[in-house]
Amino acid sequence: MCFSVGIHFFNFRKPLTGGMAVTISPYSPTEGLNVGLQGQWWGVAGQVGYGFGKKGGIFWEAGGGLPPGGSLTIYNVSKPINNLNDNNNNK
Repeated sequence: MCFSVGIHFFNFRKPLTGGMAVTISPYSPTEGLNVGLQGQWWGVAGQVGYGFGKKGGIFWEAGGGLPPGGSLTIYNVSKPINNLNDNNNNK
């Protein structure tokens, strides 16, 4: 994933399965453990979640996806790979 704050790796685990969606968010990614509940219905998709990192909290995303379905995703977000040695990350 590429963001204005850098490029991050996402390591996903999906306990529930459903369709597939592409979403965007006004929030920056939170490094560390995150959890999100996502759903889509005939082209419209959304996600709400929580980031457990130092800059974490509740976030939301919106976008599109098919087929109808949903998922609960637990994932880890890395430090930006273009600046892994920066001690100021996630402060």
